Amino acid sequence: MAKRFPFTARDADRVVAAPKTISTDLANEAQGPASLVVPVNMVSGSESELVVKWFGMGLSLCWKGHRIRGINRSRQLRSRPDGTIVRGWHEHVFDDQVGDEKVHAVTGLGRPSVDELVRFCLARWNIQVTPDSALGRQLRFGGTRQ
Repeated sequence: MAKRFPFTARDADRVVAAPKTISTDLANEAQGPASLVVPVNMVSGSESELVVKWFGMGLSLCWKGHRIRGINRSRQLRSRPDGTIVRGWHEHVFDDQVGDEKVHAVTGLGRPSVDELVRFCLARWNIQVTPDSALGRQLRFGGTRQ
């Protein structure tokens, strides 16, 4: 039986493709990397209910409380809908039937620093960072490798 969601995969794809920004000062938003949740604004000004969440060594884009995209790494992950096995970096992509359980391999990441991973995910999801925010300053000047 299909799960029920407040939007369709097509809606989620439109949100991912639309221009977005993050302008929040991260120092005001989190107690540390494990608890990082940052609001995302639609450039169009429409109400978005979007957040980017940091978890371990991965990032998620969540909409209305549901992950619509997420990039992380695992040694081996079975893609539940079709049974394929994905190793290494992969992206969870929202689907009408199974939510975020559908995954695709992601190439080009290798062993990224935290900054490189954040830049990669934000660019992939069409999210610009306001340069004068804490995140903008960190990404512009680099950070530490983990």
